[in-house]
Amino acid sequence: RDHDRGLYAPGQLWLQHKDIVGRAKGYVPYVGYVTIVMNDYPKLKYAVLGCLGLFVLAHRE
Repeated sequence: RDHDRGLYAPGQLWLQHKDIVGRAKGYVPYVGYVTIVMNDYPKLKYAVLGCLGLFVLAHRE
């Protein structure tokens, strides 16, 4: 059985307004997937980095 009891302090049963420290402003799905793909395919990672480097060099002012 999955639950979030480990996130609360001992004896704390629920969150109160003072426990909230932030708020989500947006949702960007699949951004973390890019990191997973880059780690699974190192050649792709270096190809992307190389293309970005060439782009920076080609568009310098």
